[in-house]
Order: sequence, then structure tokens, then C-alpha cells
Amino acid sequence: MAVDPTRGLIAKEANDFRGQALTLDQQRELFRRWTTAEHVHPHEALVGMLALLHGASGSEVRLLQITEVNHLAQSIRLGEQRHPVPLDPASWTVLQRCLEHRDAWPTEIPYVMVTKGTKAGRVRPQLPVSPAFLTTAAPHPG
Repeated sequence: MAVDPTRGLIAKEANDFRGQALTLDQQRELFRRWTTAEHVHPHEALVGMLALLHGASGSEVRLLQITEVNHLAQSIRLGEQRHPVPLDPASWTVLQRCLEHRDAWPTEIPYVMVTKGTKAGRVRPQLPVSPAFLTTAAPHPG
């Protein structure tokens, strides 16, 4: 008689990505936009590059703090990941643009992405940009 070690176990539904995948051409177009177009906002480029090349979630990018950026190793710590994520030269350049944008908005909040609303620091505790902000930070390819 065969024993089934999985009998009685219930498989949970995976939390995998369920959105529409971009074609390779769309990915290349967005990569070029985020790395070469001067009119692209630094937040859009950061959200896009970290998602496209590093699989970062919106929450991980939203909650990224300046203390989690290692300038010497050119890496960042995303979310609950135990190990830092080394950034490629294009992603590092995009992150530097975002940090320069942040420096132009003197603030004490710890997050990399700063907006007019979060900069004010009137909200205690100091909060990161909202999840809704991310839906407007990066374009939706068509």
C-alpha cells in the first residue's frame, strides 16, 4: 500500500505576480526612458528601474530609507531581505538622481523618495510616500 505524504495538506495560493508581463521591446523602451530621458522624474525612474531590474515591490521602494543605501558598495537593502542588493551602474545612477532630488528638499524624513507632502514633516510619525503615489510615479506601457 502506497503512502501519500501530502494527503490532508492544503496548498495555499501563491503570491506570485499576476499582472501583465511586458514584452522585451517594452522593457527596453522603459529602460531607455528611465536612464536617458532628462524630463523623467527621478521617482519614476527609481521605481521603474528597481522593479524592472531588481524585482522590487512598490512597498520596498516606498519604504527605502537613506540609511539603507551603501555608497561604498553601491548597494541597497530592500524590505525584509537579509542581504544587500548590489546595483548595476544604470540603477545606481538613477538612485543618485533620486538622492540629489531629495537633497534639494531639505528634510529630516528618513525615506529616499520625498514629495512636497512628505517633506513638510507635519505628519507624525514621518511617513513615506503613499502607495497611491506610486501609481502615478511610473507610466503604464501601452
